[in-house]
Amino acid sequence: MSAMSNTPASSLIFVDTDLVAPDSQLVLNPSAQVVTLLQNGTIRAQHYFSQQRFRLLVLLLKLPGGVLYAELLAILNCPDAVVQKVLVATNHEAVSRALYSYTLHWKKHLATIAQQGPREKRRELVVVWRLITGKKGLNTAIKDFGFVAYPVHKQGYVLQRLAERKAM
Repeated sequence: MSAMSNTPASSLIFVDTDLVAPDSQLVLNPSAQVVTLLQNGTIRAQHYFSQQRFRLLVLLLKLPGGVLYAELLAILNCPDAVVQKVLVATNHEAVSRALYSYTLHWKKHLATIAQQGPREKRRELVVVWRLITGKKGLNTAIKDFGFVAYPVHKQGYVLQRLAERKAM
């Protein structure tokens, strides 16, 4: 289960997630786009993320059951005000409400593109793939935190502990 404290986006956000050890705390600094993993009060890992990668990570943390491609594209292409609503959302319903119109747009767009063939759909999704799994993608940095964004066949991605991913 994942939750984030209900604080303004300019504040630090402490993430309550099963992805980190019980003696650890994941902290987001939205204004600096920095994520820090604290363990017993000591910094274990810390990374600055580009705006796009930070948005993807926030959504993956907010929706621990998995994120659809349409939702990933929505968070990448929505205004900052919507991202701030996602940051302070206290449950997945609030996240879905904040992104609803953008997700709906991307679902329709992906359905239209899919009618043109799988090649066109792949072309549309390549930006997400590169941001997550590319050479300098999200997965490269979040390995230091002990987790990875795992692809869900033709649906999207889910965040998992790195140890769980390796066991698969």
